[in-house]
Amino acid sequence: MSEEPREEENRAEKQYPVKRVCSWCEKDMGLADYMSNELGQITHGMCNDCLDKQIKEIDAGQEREVSPEFIEALGKTSFSPQDQVWILLTKAGLKPASWPDFVIRNEEDGKINKKLSEDDIQMAVSLIQESFPCEVKRKIIDIKKNSRGTFVGGHETGIKVGEEEQISFMIGSNNEKFERLSSAVQSGNERSIGLALGYAPTAVEAYCGNGELMDVTKLSEEVFFSEAFAFNPGRLSADHWQEELAYYQKWVDYVKKVSPIIYKKMMGFMSEK
Repeated sequence: MSEEPREEENRAEKQYPVKRVCSWCEKDMGLADYMSNELGQITHGMCNDCLDKQIKEIDAGQEREVSPEFIEALGKTSFSPQDQVWILLTKAGLKPASWPDFVIRNEEDGKINKKLSEDDIQMAVSLIQESFPCEVKRKIIDIKKNSRGTFVGGHETGIKVGEEEQISFMIGSNNEKFERLSSAVQSGNERSIGLALGYAPTAVEAYCGNGELMDVTKLSEEVFFSEAFAFNPGRLSADHWQEELAYYQKWVDYVKKVSPIIYKKMMGFMSEK
């Protein structure tokens, strides 16, 4: 029996000392599958079967008609332009689920900085509850101050100087997608949450440590100020950022087509951030 295959395997072991287990289905990928990924190594932590499945699931997203009445009502709510975009894409079936929120009340050092009326709150709640499988939660978060600054929530310690009341909306394009996001959030698994929200799978993997994240300072100005980058909901991977932006460009094209107003608000909102 020839020793050449074993020698090649040993060289591969030394050259690519990465655990060859799919981070999605947890199967042993094996040397052949492992070596067949781009650049001969794992860049996204998925076996080829899982990668194909996720790409097909994204491509299979069927655009649904959204009524002008819904779009007009959405534009009048207190959601940020970014959240209005995610809600619209979810309604259209192009994004499986979303998790928008907004601040109801912000009070710091005895001063009320923001307070929404009950009419504004009810307008948003009613629209969401009538349009999606959803979960709506109101919560109060402490505002703390320490030597590093002022923080809303999080793990920072310090003196409480106020509180912020928020309302969050977990929504799905259908019952199955809503349950998927709800289960992912309950598990606290960042990979599951990212996928449930419809982020590009390769970007999710890079964010979870199975690949490198793109250093956006290295992007050209043309890319950095592009529509697709503005509609990018998170981080990009270093290896697949072009494909990821092409995916998000589909979101841009849809929003621009059905609601130029929300599109313009989104582009203006992102240029201010």
